[in-house]
Amino acid sequence: MRQKINNGTIRVYQEDSFSKVIGLGMTGHYDAIYASPIVINYYLDEIVHKPGALVFDRKLPFESNDFSLSSIRQGEVIKQFNEFLEKNQPLIIELKRKYRLPEKAAQ
Repeated sequence: MRQKINNGTIRVYQEDSFSKVIGLGMTGHYDAIYASPIVINYYLDEIVHKPGALVFDRKLPFESNDFSLSSIRQGEVIKQFNEFLEKNQPLIIELKRKYRLPEKAAQ
């Protein structure tokens, strides 16, 4: 990928705001944008009300992230959060479905 950028086969543009990146992606003048699919889907669904306006292409290089909660001093908060997650599985499933979050980030 870096070689294609260096030799000009791929041109890279950077923007200073997420809304500009999404807007550019939606113009059809660019082949791809690089951002978290979860964040893009939320923005399209909830902010600009255009679900599906951009499509995630798994054939392109991407990274997947996990979400973690940790603390050295607030062990009780971590315990309470874990208990909440265990006791509220229907709510967690519904929220994941509503915001199109994968069961595991690597999916």
